[in-house]
Amino acid sequence: MEFTIAWLAAQTRPTLPVYPETAALLGMRKTAAYEAAAAGTLPVRALRVGGRWMVATAELQRVLGIEPAPATPPAAVAAEGR
Repeated sequence: MEFTIAWLAAQTRPTLPVYPETAALLGMRKTAAYEAAAAGTLPVRALRVGGRWMVATAELQRVLGIEPAPATPPAAVAAEGR
């Protein structure tokens, strides 16, 4: 899958993994992205969730100058059967 600005603009998930999505959008290789996440030097906050490094989607969108996608109301998500 190709991770583009248009793809990121359409995202409504609250978090994205550091790799591959965030790394691709920031033009980083896998190792560099994980090292930056661990060192706290990514341009967005990265948090360790279980065994994965994650970033807030809205924060990444702001850093890249993207208008965040409107949030899906919880009732609509339940109606879709998610």
